[in-house]
Amino acid sequence: MLGVLLALVLGLTANGATLIRVDLGWSIEGPHAPFFIALERGYFAEEGLEVVIEPGTGAPDQIKKMLAGLFDAAFLDLATLTEYKARENVPIKAVYGIYNNPGIVCIALRRYGINTPKDLEGKTIGAPPPDIGARLFPAFAKVTGIDVSKIVFEPVTFTLREASLVQGKVQAITGLLHSVLAVKALGVPEEDIVIFDYKKYGLDIYGAGIAFTESFINQHPEAVKGFLRALTRGYADMLADPEYALSVVLKREPLLNPEVERERIRMVISNMIDTPEVREHGFGYYDKTKLAQHIAILTDVFNLPRQLTVDELFTDAFFPPLEERAIFK
Repeated sequence: MLGVLLALVLGLTANGATLIRVDLGWSIEGPHAPFFIALERGYFAEEGLEVVIEPGTGAPDQIKKMLAGLFDAAFLDLATLTEYKARENVPIKAVYGIYNNPGIVCIALRRYGINTPKDLEGKTIGAPPPDIGARLFPAFAKVTGIDVSKIVFEPVTFTLREASLVQGKVQAITGLLHSVLAVKALGVPEEDIVIFDYKKYGLDIYGAGIAFTESFINQHPEAVKGFLRALTRGYADMLADPEYALSVVLKREPLLNPEVERERIRMVISNMIDTPEVREHGFGYYDKTKLAQHIAILTDVFNLPRQLTVDELFTDAFFPPLEERAIFK
């Protein structure tokens, strides 16, 4: 009995593997395939890890659950971590970049007379309060010259967001790039959709990545390294065979629409993962100069009490070698 309790304290499973509990941050979708590939193909097991992967309910909730000791790691939005780290000094640190381009967007329909960002003035935007696109809209407005006082923000739910747009209850919505798939699925032709990608308009910040609690990092540094090695192999496999990646996700979530998830995987790879920076420096990379800029932008947008240093937010100490991270070969 004492041995079992000691194993639990040390984060070990019955077979001596190190347990890592991961919060994906949202419901399981096609782009989450690499996590499940690494499980199915035994990549985590080869690193001496037993990994438990759970869907989540958004970045703020992920942080709360990590602080409560329910999860060791998360696929976590970096902007949200930046905010919580500056406000509350949460003992969580980013260790790996996944979405080099965050894919944060505002989506509108041309039928409502919207073709440029300024056309959003005088309109109603469906913006779920926890949505990072909603929370960063003031920064997008600043760089595009939009007068926010001329916009009505409707706090729609995530589940009703796209339907509200199509029904005309709102004329635009905030979200992530692949939110457009739900709009198309409601019968909207592609030529009627206009996408304002925040990054393309100058809001140059990083997207979601892997974060661990600092206590786990301190107690299990080799497990963090092993997790990143295994996950990188999962991402390389998704790039090499997107159809296999789709099949892995559909085993987990058989009610997902295969066509939608196939396109979601393609869109995330081509727009959010495959960037010149990643091709040059390898998967997982955060440029530290650009990361300092990311922190400065968010310090201003969120009116944070202090500006973090790069080293407070992120460490690259657990990166696999560059040759393993060169997933675009």
